[in-house]
Amino acid sequence: MSLQDKLVQSAADPREELAAVRRALKAGPGNEQQWKRYLSVLERIPRIDITPQLAAELAFCLGRPVLATPPVKYLAIRTFLRLSTVRTLKLSQDGERLQGFEDIFAEEATRDGFAELSHPLVLRLLAVDRIVDRDTELFLAALRRHLLESFVAGDVEDKLWPRTLDFLCALAIQCFLNEYVYLQTPAEKASVAALVQAIELSAETGSGPRPELVALAAAYRPLHTLRAARSLKPEAAPGVPFWARLLTLQIDQPLAERRLRASIRKLTPIRDRVSQQVRRQYEENPYPRWTHVTARRPRDPNAWIAGAASVDKSNMPPLPNMPEIMVAGCGTGREPIEIALTLPGSRITAVDLSLASLSYAKRKAGALKIDNIDFAQADILELAGLGRRFDMIVCSGVLHHMDDPVSGLKSLAACTKPGGVMQLALYSRRARDFVAAARAVIAEGELPNDADGMRQARFDLLNLPRGHPGRVVTEWRDFYTLSTCRDLLFHVQEHCYTPKGIAVLLKEAGLEFLGFRNVEADVLEAYRRRFPDDPFARDLALCDAFEVDHPRTFVGMYHFMATPR
Repeated sequence: MSLQDKLVQSAADPREELAAVRRALKAGPGNEQQWKRYLSVLERIPRIDITPQLAAELAFCLGRPVLATPPVKYLAIRTFLRLSTVRTLKLSQDGERLQGFEDIFAEEATRDGFAELSHPLVLRLLAVDRIVDRDTELFLAALRRHLLESFVAGDVEDKLWPRTLDFLCALAIQCFLNEYVYLQTPAEKASVAALVQAIELSAETGSGPRPELVALAAAYRPLHTLRAARSLKPEAAPGVPFWARLLTLQIDQPLAERRLRASIRKLTPIRDRVSQQVRRQYEENPYPRWTHVTARRPRDPNAWIAGAASVDKSNMPPLPNMPEIMVAGCGTGREPIEIALTLPGSRITAVDLSLASLSYAKRKAGALKIDNIDFAQADILELAGLGRRFDMIVCSGVLHHMDDPVSGLKSLAACTKPGGVMQLALYSRRARDFVAAARAVIAEGELPNDADGMRQARFDLLNLPRGHPGRVVTEWRDFYTLSTCRDLLFHVQEHCYTPKGIAVLLKEAGLEFLGFRNVEADVLEAYRRRFPDDPFARDLALCDAFEVDHPRTFVGMYHFMATPR
């Protein structure tokens, strides 16, 4: 162990420990282990000073997926909100207008505000992942609106626009990642239409649209929908990496997904009425648009199952070394891709109703060079007719969106080999009471179930008074993109359960409950103290009684294992 490591380990005060880690990083700035240690120390400091050094360190972490952890993103958001430019542009009480916005253009001194907004911390924060924060969303939505209004009104000098290009590209990337979830006023829509028309005209005349105006338009609608899309080139903005990244994200990747649609096999028809409605929802809003997966080391299938389950390991059916796995309702592919990385010897069939979601999944798998997943379009209700059986079936957050979950589960059970296992996930009725409260607010507004209706509903929820039960939903990650918000609050079909309800469901489908997965250690310990005769929480009636007193226990869904009887 190096002297620097010993200093880090021996430091009693986390602030002293942070200073020691920073000295180590100065000596070896590329040392990933030291950066991980830096993050662990950072999480133990209750209040850390926002300094240029911290901003630079967070920017470095945001640029590397393994270091861009949720705590890093949270602290980066807090740092962003304390930038002098952000503090200068105060939101009005209605959350729609920015006060002092004109000053950023009118005074030479404050023109450097865009230089501050082009800090690597800001650019990477906007471009690495969707931002999950109420205040940041309201600020960015208002800033976007003012930039658009300034362009239309001609209030911005031509020489100032190029200074905004870095920030505008990163903002457009953020808006694409959140699927244009920010509220758009009728005036904004009209202005965007005028802006797009100007861009199209420039492309047609051969003069070439200005990159900063293209980026501004891309903050409102994806570039691949523009006729001028193919005329936009990375070399139009040399030395601006976020410009090239914007074009890749909003043009190249969507067009690649469009080409992949024709290569996806159709395993079954989709005849059920609700299945057709659900498919339509996810064709319009592929769910979810994820950016990256955490690096995973290969594992033995049985060790993987045992490690992921809070169950009696001696009661788990064994898996073969090269299991055949079906992911039923794979969405945009993150779950089967994570399984493929963890179990590289497995053979995975991943099915979904939505070709848009499957195309996204197939593109992501190709980018990661994963070749042991077969993506196909199918309806769970029709799978039993395929005549195939699997060692494991994974079906997370899908059955509760079917008209008849029992029929869906029976179909999956028929595809499970004798002695095979199923990983299932369902919504908890008690844990989702805040969702019901938010839906009540939405119902009062009588808003249409379309993109504009969802945007307005979100804005109304964001501006609920503190303490309102419906406002809790704004603290959820799923609230911050259009597809996940639609899934959370506007789904066409949804059932919720209790542990007793799960017992009935499994019995009707001919399945045996093996235990819950991923239960927090302190929750399991509390359960054992109350029910010592059921140490692995397999008695669903007792689990129901526990949930009555602890209704947030399964707020992230019931994740559990089952096997055919």
